[in-house]
Amino acid sequence: MDVKKLAEKGNSVQLLVKGVDATFMNGVRRAIMNSVPVFAVEDVRIYENSSVMFDEMLAHRLGMLPLKTDLKAYKAGEKVIMMLEKEGPATVYSRDVQSTDPKVEVVDKHIPLVKLAKGQKVKIEMDAVMGFGKEHVKWQPGIVGYSQLAKVSFDMKHIDNPNKLLDAAPGQFELKAGKLTV
Repeated sequence: MDVKKLAEKGNSVQLLVKGVDATFMNGVRRAIMNSVPVFAVEDVRIYENSSVMFDEMLAHRLGMLPLKTDLKAYKAGEKVIMMLEKEGPATVYSRDVQSTDPKVEVVDKHIPLVKLAKGQKVKIEMDAVMGFGKEHVKWQPGIVGYSQLAKVSFDMKHIDNPNKLLDAAPGQFELKAGKLTV
């Protein structure tokens, strides 16, 4: 098996894996999604919610927030307390959620949770628990996918003008020393 990192940007990484079949890659994908422990909001205590959003809907939105996880400091089942308190007029964003442990925080700070009009307020306490994706989707560490790359080869005896192929698919092929490469 040969693994090469092609790109890394923000929270995304792209790898090229050679020497394995689709069954193996699907097993890796499933293991990552189901067996990597991460924090997610499990229990929500709403002390005040005068917004137009139902308590259950707000709790569901909080439960789906992606949280950074310190795997060295916590074990499965352990929890961290998080708080959310805001008064309108304002839009409550994921960045407004505060953690008692700075190592456990919301990954994406720009997720809108609820709009508050003047005089409306939310005051919420949450338990973020470390769990596994096999228990619930909120504990999946991310989206993992794979695709098989096509193997392309050329028989130069049958190609009269390689430049026509280069023009037909710009950026897909290169002509090096009289040979076409992908």
